[in-house]
Amino acid sequence: MITSTPPMVAKNSFYTATEAAKILGVHRNSLSNYRRQHLITPEKDMTTGRYLYSGNELQRFWISRIG
Repeated sequence: MITSTPPMVAKNSFYTATEAAKILGVHRNSLSNYRRQHLITPEKDMTTGRYLYSGNELQRFWISRIG
């Protein structure tokens, strides 16, 4: 279940999947499921292949899930 506390993030910063999951209070696998369902949209770092989540996207996703 997603945390009821709003994410404390900098809107223009980027967070790894592990950091984003911790911020949202969900397991990393849940975050991956949300990504596959197109509920949250990360950016992909082309040099490392890792997904990065913007603070703005984390806040948008949290609001869409909590209301």
